[in-house]
Amino acid sequence: MALYLFLIALFNVLIDAFNIFVLPGNLEVFWQIILFTLLETAICFVIDLLLAVIIRYLPEKWFNPNKKIFTIFGFEKKLYIFLGVKNYKDRIPEVGKGFRKNKVADPNNPDYIFRYLLECCYGEVIHLISLPLGFLAIFVLPDQYKVSIGVPVCIVNAILSVLPVFVLRYNRKRLTNVYKRLLKNRP
Repeated sequence: MALYLFLIALFNVLIDAFNIFVLPGNLEVFWQIILFTLLETAICFVIDLLLAVIIRYLPEKWFNPNKKIFTIFGFEKKLYIFLGVKNYKDRIPEVGKGFRKNKVADPNNPDYIFRYLLECCYGEVIHLISLPLGFLAIFVLPDQYKVSIGVPVCIVNAILSVLPVFVLRYNRKRLTNVYKRLLKNRP
C-alpha cells in the first residue's frame, strides 16, 4: 500500500510541477493547481471505492470463475511473463475486505480455492469497471484543467487499476489448474 501511496503522491507532484512551471502563466494559481490535483485524485478514489462497495453486493453467481466471461486466454500467460507480473505481483496492495488474496492460506482445500477464484473474479470486475469510470472525475474540474490535470490523474488511476487485474488473472490461471487437480483427486 505504501508503494501505491508513494506513486500517487509522486505523480501528483509531477502533474502539479508541469502545470505550475511548464504551462505559461500558471505560477499565479499555484494553490489552485495543487487543490484541483488533490480534488481530482480524491474523486478518482471515491469512484473506485463506491464501485467496489456496489459490486460486492451483487450476487456471487455472477462472478463464478467457470463462466465464459472469466475465461483466461492462452496468450495471456505470455503477456504476463512479458509484463513481468511475477516480479511485481507481491507489491500490489490487496485491500479486499474479508477474504485476503495476498496469500493462498489453504492450497489443498478445493472449497477454499474456489472461493479464492470467486474473489479474484470480483476483483477483476471491480478494477476493470473502474478503468473507464475513473475518467468521469475529469468533468468536475474547470475546463482549463481538464486536460492538464484531469487526464493525467485519471491515467495514473487507470494504470493503478489495471495492474491488479493482471495480477488477479495471472494468479487465477495458476489456481484454476490447482483447483481442477484437487477436484480430480477428490475422493
